[in-house]
Amino acid sequence: MRPNFYIVFILMLVFACKKVNTNINLSSHSEQKIVGEGFFTDSVMKHQFLFTVSNNLGSNHQNYANEVGLLIKTPEGIKTFSQIGEGLFESDEEFSGTYGENYTIQFSYKGDVHEVETIMPHPIAINEVYYQVFDSLNGFAGPGKISMNISSPVEQYLQFDLYKGFYDPITDDTLWNQTPLPVYRVAKINAGDSLVTSLPIEDYDSFFLTSESLIKITLSVVSKDVGEYLLRLQNYVQNELANNQSYNAPYYYSNEAYGLGYGTVIDSILHQY
Repeated sequence: MRPNFYIVFILMLVFACKKVNTNINLSSHSEQKIVGEGFFTDSVMKHQFLFTVSNNLGSNHQNYANEVGLLIKTPEGIKTFSQIGEGLFESDEEFSGTYGENYTIQFSYKGDVHEVETIMPHPIAINEVYYQVFDSLNGFAGPGKISMNISSPVEQYLQFDLYKGFYDPITDDTLWNQTPLPVYRVAKINAGDSLVTSLPIEDYDSFFLTSESLIKITLSVVSKDVGEYLLRLQNYVQNELANNQSYNAPYYYSNEAYGLGYGTVIDSILHQY
């Protein structure tokens, strides 16, 4: 899955914006915000979250947050977490998300409690995948376009990562180059059987393929609440921030905390042209 450090980059841009007279509270450019990032899946395992604090503009230093108390309220009870590394916390016991159930991710930091309630998504059925055809009409190459015939019991969203594979003779193995995508790039999955969903791949993503390309697509189903937050974040980046507005990026957790925490169902697809 893609790292969610795009949000830290967004914070850096937010704190660099010039303030104007608005009706909401604005953060000082020097004020550090807690960022909590992690997810849990439908696999029984120990799950991890990473906590950092936002940097000042121009700083490449990763500031980890260590004095964090994290727990997740699940239908089976409270799952506690313990620190295992710099800013890294792992659940004390294995658990999995139950489809359609509510979960509350809660953490404390410097006297403040932050939380978000989210829904564990449902698995989807991918009935068919449609790939861009490369032939003599388009020179056997061009931007990759992908859509899928999907069945889903409820309205959800789909995060995705794109990789291009190539053979490495030194390791005698396939290596993968990931196409950079913003964290908010999601596709809406409508509820129903055999509905076509197109992945929002833009020409400027440089996902350029040929008639011999090997590609991998990793898919992460997220619930409606998570998808709608990511669309709000997209609107902020592409409209408010682009127009030099000084509003804060939308907070994900209560009490002004950023990041992403959610349940997800993960899958992947390989395709050789």
